[in-house]
Parts: sequence; structure tokens; C-alpha cells
Amino acid sequence: MAEKLEDLGNGLWIAQDEEGFRFGTDAVLLADFAKDYIRPKKTTVEIGTGSGIIPLLLSKKAPLEKITCFEIQKSAARRAKKNVALNRLQDKIKIVDRDVRSQDLFKSSSIDLIITNPPYTPVDTGLAASPKPELALSRSEISLNLSELFDFAKIHLKDKGKLIMIHRPERFGEIVCEAEKKGLRLKRARFVHPSAKKRPTMVLLEVVKKARPGLIIEPPLILTEDGHYSAEVDAIYEGSGPRTTLA
Repeated sequence: MAEKLEDLGNGLWIAQDEEGFRFGTDAVLLADFAKDYIRPKKTTVEIGTGSGIIPLLLSKKAPLEKITCFEIQKSAARRAKKNVALNRLQDKIKIVDRDVRSQDLFKSSSIDLIITNPPYTPVDTGLAASPKPELALSRSEISLNLSELFDFAKIHLKDKGKLIMIHRPERFGEIVCEAEKKGLRLKRARFVHPSAKKRPTMVLLEVVKKARPGLIIEPPLILTEDGHYSAEVDAIYEGSGPRTTLA
């Protein structure tokens, strides 16, 4: 399996599969969105780390002391471990090659923060039939759907603990309803638009366990202006490597 080593800036490097799943804009935006929630001495977990891009970026963007990252795909987990070692971050980032639904590392109500860039599409969309299993698992809810994700958050988050995620706007209503069923509440949302005149293609979300009512819709994040990346996106990408496309 051919790999390409890329310079992320700020002294960070990442190895990626040249033909398989590669991190995209969604991962970079999620890392930037999540950085404000990182606190020292808090228990932080990532679900579906892929190549490990989000914890790598957070190691520079936030006061990250320790994060445990789950990855169900063995090849991706091996690559994530390689990337962690490559950047000498073994003391901060732990990669666990296990299905988070069957994990036994965390007891109920023991996690302060969960970060995830989950599969976006239901199994019945056809992506599950992709000839590349790694791509199919990363994009389609084959191994983890919204209900299962929120079940994990409901059980393992502390009261007022947070789930930070990115998803598709067309599933926004489903996300709100499914979260409410599990005793979780959407508290903050920011829609991401390719340009000011186009509909959003992503939405960044803060979901809180046992939170009071109230939702903040933040100003939209515009990716491009006049054919160039916006100033805000340029600032987000500083130290995040070359510009990428939505994964």
C-alpha cells in the first residue's frame, strides 16, 4: 500500500494512503472547532481517528494533554500509530484499534469530551457497496450509525459532557431528534458554505448531555470568497497542511 508523507506545518508530518481514504476539509474544520473545548486534566476521546489527523492538529492548536482515539479499521489504526510515533506524540495520543461499541477502557459517565468525524451517509445509499472497504467504512454507517454514536455518548459522557462533531446539513433534523431521544441536546451549530451564495455542505455541532434548553446558531463559515479561500479559512489552515477537499 503506497503512502505519501505530507508536511502539515508547525513541525507536524502525516503519512496517508495514496489510493485510499485521505483527510479532507471536514477534519481540519472539526479540529479547529474542537480546540476551544480541550481542557487540561479532562478525559477526551475521539471516535474514528482515521490517519490521526485531528489529534495531530489538536496537539498544536489546543492544550492537549491526553486523548484516546478509537479506529475500527486495522490498516488505518496502524497508520495512525505510525503518524503519532513520527511526530513523537505517544505521550499525548493513544490509538486503540477496537470497535468503540465494545470498548472496555471507559466506565459509564467518565468522559468529558468526545470528538468525532463520523460516517455521514446511511447504509442504504449505495456507498456500502464501494469496491474500497476503507472508503466505504469511512463514509457509510456500516459500523457506526447516529443512534449508536449517541448511545455511546449517553452512557459514557459525564453530565454536561460534550460531543463535538461535523456532519451533513441534510441530516440536521435527524441529529437533533436522535440526540434528544438519548438525553442529549444540541447547544451550538455552525453551518459551512462553499461560498456565500451556495447552500451549506457541512455543519459543526456541539451536543451536551443533560443540558438546559437553548441553541446558538453561529454565523456561517464561508470557505471561499471571489474564488479564493476566505481569510478565516486561511487562518484555520495555518499549520494544517495543504488545502484539501471534503472527504
